[in-house]
Amino acid sequence: MGFRMKLKELMERAGSTNQGYAIAYLKDAMREINMMIEDNVVASKADIVKDQRYYSFPDNFVSLKDVMIYDAEEAEYVKIQRVLDTPNVDEDLT
Repeated sequence: MGFRMKLKELMERAGSTNQGYAIAYLKDAMREINMMIEDNVVASKADIVKDQRYYSFPDNFVSLKDVMIYDAEEAEYVKIQRVLDTPNVDEDLT
């Protein structure tokens, strides 16, 4: 059984009264811990197909770090910005 602490208890131990800062610090700490323990990062390439929206991933796939598209004119890969929490446009709204 692990030790569990609430945000309020952490703030009291740290001597902080600003909940926004405490949450930001916790999120930063979680990101840093995650970066330190990632031990199975794999890079791969796939060809994109015109008008194809969905692509398959391996069964052991956990998270997507970034997506890059090859720009033939510039002869380099260009990072595609992530868009999170987008509405599902495939739903039938009728």
